[in-house]
Amino acid sequence: MRRQPSLPVLLGLLGLVTVPAGLAGGWWQLALALAPLGLLSSPAVGAVSGALSRFAPESAKGTANGLLSSCGAAGLALGALVAGTVADTAGPAWSFAAAGGLALAGALPWFLFGARIDWSGADISSAGADGDGTVDTAALPGG
Repeated sequence: MRRQPSLPVLLGLLGLVTVPAGLAGGWWQLALALAPLGLLSSPAVGAVSGALSRFAPESAKGTANGLLSSCGAAGLALGALVAGTVADTAGPAWSFAAAGGLALAGALPWFLFGARIDWSGADISSAGADGDGTVDTAALPGG
C-alpha cells in the first residue's frame, strides 16, 4: 500500500496550487487552474481523517469528529468572509492569492517545528489519555 503524503505537505500544496488560479483570464483557464486543487482535496480529507483516528483516544473520537466538523464549518465561513473582503478591496484575483497564502501560512509552523516531532507512531490513547476523555499534552511526542 502506498503511503499518503502528510497533512502539512498537502496543506502546503493546496496553498501553492490555489495562488495561480488568480491569474486565469477566462472561465476555462480558471477551471484548469483549479483542477489540481480538486485533485489534492480528497487526499487532504483522508489525511485529516487518518490523523484524527491515530491521535484521538477511543473514548473521545466522537468529540474529535465533532470538533473537526465545527472547525471545517468555521473555516468555510471565515474563508468566504476573507476572500470576499479581499475581492472587494483588491480584486478577485487577489482573493485566490490570499486563500493560498493563508493555507501556506497554516502549513509553515508544521514545516518549521513539526519536523522535530515524530507523529507517525504517536498513540495518545496510552500516552496521556485521561479516563475522562481529555488528553495530557505533556505526554505527547514533543509536548
